[in-house]
Amino acid sequence: MIETPKGYYREGDSETFVKSLEDLGLEALAHNNGYRSIHYVTNIQINKKVKSFVEIQVRTIYEEAWSEIDHTVNYPKSDVPIVLLKFLQVLNRLSGSADEMGTVIKELFLLSEKEKSERQNLQKEKDDAFLRLEQKINELVKTKDENEVLQSELSSLKEKQKGKFTYFQSIDDDILNKFLSMDHEKNSGFIQPFKSGKPSRIFLDTNSGSGSIKLNNSENNQVEERG
Repeated sequence: MIETPKGYYREGDSETFVKSLEDLGLEALAHNNGYRSIHYVTNIQINKKVKSFVEIQVRTIYEEAWSEIDHTVNYPKSDVPIVLLKFLQVLNRLSGSADEMGTVIKELFLLSEKEKSERQNLQKEKDDAFLRLEQKINELVKTKDENEVLQSELSSLKEKQKGKFTYFQSIDDDILNKFLSMDHEKNSGFIQPFKSGKPSRIFLDTNSGSGSIKLNNSENNQVEERG
């Protein structure tokens, strides 16, 4: 750049607007004809021997429309009727108002898009949460069904075990005689103590309605049924 870029503003513009120009590194200046524009002056190399200075002007489409009319009617003339100058000033204000209105509309649009995006993200989070909850419920239902199947299989196994001999334990004669003596008192002499001098085994025949007891003498491997 040949010089510091200039940011022109119209008298009456807010301090916030003027400061925004300065924040961009521009020299903020109030324009005599009351329009907004940013001017850059630089040079370009046309060929190996020739350089040229170039001014680049940046402004909104509304300011450009006003500028084209002003340059046709007013600039650089000096004998423009006062009534035309007044109308140019009115048009300048209208262009500026339209420019500001366009800025507000753009800001509202961006805000609306942001809120729309936030709503969509929130809805997606809700949908994902419901999906996870539904999956968890399905897992719990599946687990419940599996538990019911296991319970059914367990009950079936219990039914199948009925009627089979159940091995309790190996016991010595003293314990066996004590057990049989208690049973003898209950059954009024139907069962006499079984003495073998060797450890014996007791089996319960669940097929028998009387709950008969089978005694296995480990000495001769004979089975005596009492019940």
